[in-house]
Order: sequence, then C-alpha cells, then structure tokens
Amino acid sequence: MNASGGTSYSWSPSTGLSNANIANPTATPSSTTTYTVTVSNGTCSDTDQVTVTVNNTTVDANAGADGMACGKSYQLSANGSIGSGVWTSNPSAGVVFSNSNDPHSTVTVSNFGFYTFIWTLNGICGTDSDNVIVEFGDYPSPAIAGNDATVCGLTYTMQAQIPAIGTGTWGIDSGVTISNVNDPHATVTVNNYGSYVFTWITTNCSCPPNGDQVTITFENPNHANAGADVAICQGQSTQLNASGGISYSWSPASGLSNPNIANPTASPNNTTTYTVTVVNAQGCTDTDQVTITVADPVYGNAGGGNTICAGGSVQLWASGGTTYSWSPSNGLSNANISNPTASPSATTIYTVTITNAQGCSDTEQVTVTVNDPVYGSAGVNGGNNTICAGGSVQLWASGGTTYSWSPSNGLSNANISNPTASPSATTIYTVTITNAQGCSDTEQVTVTVNDPYMAVQV
Repeated sequence: MNASGGTSYSWSPSTGLSNANIANPTATPSSTTTYTVTVSNGTCSDTDQVTVTVNNTTVDANAGADGMACGKSYQLSANGSIGSGVWTSNPSAGVVFSNSNDPHSTVTVSNFGFYTFIWTLNGICGTDSDNVIVEFGDYPSPAIAGNDATVCGLTYTMQAQIPAIGTGTWGIDSGVTISNVNDPHATVTVNNYGSYVFTWITTNCSCPPNGDQVTITFENPNHANAGADVAICQGQSTQLNASGGISYSWSPASGLSNPNIANPTASPNNTTTYTVTVVNAQGCTDTDQVTITVADPVYGNAGGGNTICAGGSVQLWASGGTTYSWSPSNGLSNANISNPTASPSATTIYTVTITNAQGCSDTEQVTVTVNDPVYGSAGVNGGNNTICAGGSVQLWASGGTTYSWSPSNGLSNANISNPTASPSATTIYTVTITNAQGCSDTEQVTVTVNDPYMAVQV
C-alpha cells in the first residue's frame, strides 16, 4: 500500500501488515480487509482508507439445473463465484444466445432435441466450467388414453401411455374410484354398470395440456340362469333350459344329450346337480346350477284270486304306492283303492297304475277268469217220483262232473249222478252239480212215499 501527504503514518488494523507505521507497508490479509491510515505533518492530521480484496482460491461455475423447453427457446440460469462468464453450446449449429456473457441469457435453437450448454467462468484466481442439458421439444407428448374396452365387473386397469416427457393425470367423474390419478395404469372402480368416459391429460412446462378420452363399458357378469330345479322319476327325461349368453357348457356331461347347447335333454340315473357356464356377447362368463332329483322307482305288486264262476266275485289287491287307479272300472266296487272287489261278467284283464309320493308310477296287471256257469238237471227215472213204503226209485242228475246229494238218508250213494232212493218218508233231495272248472248248480227232486194202510175207496 502507498500513503502520502504527511511526515508520519499509522495503519489500522495492523493485522497482515509488514509495518503499520510507514507510508508503504506490505499488506497480506487472510480475507478482504479495509485499512485506515492516519497521516500527520507534525501539526495537522488526516485519515483515509483502502480496501484490500482477497478473492477465492478457486473459481466455481454453476450452469444451473437441467431443464426442458416447450418450444425452441429457453432462459438459462447460471450462478457461481465472482468473475466473467461466457456461454457456449454443443451442438453449436443453429444456436443463438441473446447475450452469451449473461448468466441468464435466453438461448434459441433451430431444431428440437437435446442441447448441452457450457457456462465458463473466468475469475481472478482461475477458470471453471459447468454443463446444463436442455431438451427442446414440441411437448407434451400427445395424450393416448388407450383403446375403448368392455370389461366384466366393476373394476378395470387403465392402459394409457406414459408421456415421453411431462406428467399425466386422469380426470374422473363422481361414482368412480381410482387408485392413483397420476398412474397411466391406474385401477378404476365404478359404482354402477354402464359406459364411462375417462380422460388422460398430459402436461409439461408451459405447454397447453393434451387430453385423450377412452370409453370403458362395465358389464354385469351375473347373467347365467340354469332354470328351475325339477324332479323326475327314474328312467324319465327332462329338458334343461339355460339363458343369458351366446354359448353354454354343462357339467357333468353324463346323462345329457348335448352338453354344449342351452337346452339339452337330461336323463340322469341318480339325483344330479348340473352346472352351466354361460358366456355372453361381451365375453363375460357366469355360472348357475340346476338340480334334477331322480325319485325312487315304484316297485308295485298286484294280485288276488283270479278265477271265479259267473256271478261270483274276488277281491283284488295292489301295493307299493300311495294312490291306485284300476282300469277298466267295469265290475269293480271302487277303481281308486288298492283292494277293490271284482265281479266281472266275463274274463277281464285289470291294469292298476301304482303311484308313489314323488309322482312316480308303475303298472301291474291281474286277470280275473270267469268260468262258464253250470246248467244242471235232476229228476226220477221214468218220471214217477211216488213210491210205496218200502219201495225205491232211481234219481238222476246231469250237467256236471261231480254230484253231491243231500240228505244222504235213504240213498244208495250220495256222490253219484244216479243214486237209488229208498226213503222211509217223503223226502226232498237236493243235488249240487259241479263242473270241471269248479262251478256248481243245485237242483231238487221230491220222492213221495205213500202209506201202505190207506183205505181204498170202492
């Protein structure tokens, strides 16, 4: 330092000075320091100051943070230690700085793309450089919300494209829940079935936002209807009737005429629950079930004495059910009971339908054979049925194969067709005439016995 104007000098502070009491001491401060010198000429005195600035030992250039430009212009923002700086670029073609020495210079490029800008700072104590990368683009990228879709249920995972640069967000309406509005693959859940429009909006820098819409239709998957449960008897069939789709698949396939149609004929041997898988036009799949109950079979029985004579009757019987129906009803005391009395006029085949509590039935038959009647005759040989006491007469009967006379008193044989009768008194003889089928008839013959001591009137 160099002071003048006096004969004596005094510097303050003395720190960093080679001699604080001379006009021209050497100053070596460790940091920027303002020194005050007092100058005296022996009579008068005066003061003055001088500042010694101590610069940093290194130059620290900072080009700022990387950035994105919506368009072809961008304002740089460098900062750092004291010194003079200059901007350069890579690539340099088509790049124009508003002021290459301004740390906040505006740079304009001729083509979109990535550019590296170098801020070089020249200081008293050296030179330093720093880079910043700026992407110039026609952004944000066009918003792509994905393709329209139809889904089964109330939940869907969106399929928007992630923007090449910038951010995206979903615009949603009431009745919609979304897992993350900024996730292009967010999961959306709606409250009701139907069609919903979702908007995917991408933004970046100061560019206007881009939006794209996608329509998602939420289908109710609960559409399968297998029909009502049904009961059948063993050996019977029933037709299934499913609805709600365009394709059908039944399981198990056993007992079905075709497991891949809506209305197969089912003939299960045992009670079976069938499951139908229904696919509708939108591809939604649903299942439903129908149970076919196979009732136990009826093991019916029927019978009874099956041979009668004309005019006779026999009791029929049937078992194995809860209701009974006989046919024909002719000659029956009651056609709707299990044990009617049959009195047919001719041989008849009776059919009984035996039905159980589940409505299953069986049929049995009973034949009632009606034998021909016996047309018997009886009398006395010679036609004279009056004898004297102690006399006899031969009886006779016909029309059968066996004969039985009653009373047997006075008869030579009560079990032939023509016994000799020697009654001691007038007697009425009854003969039972039976044919080969067991049918019988009765006839009577009176044998009159005269008193031997009757007076003879002359």
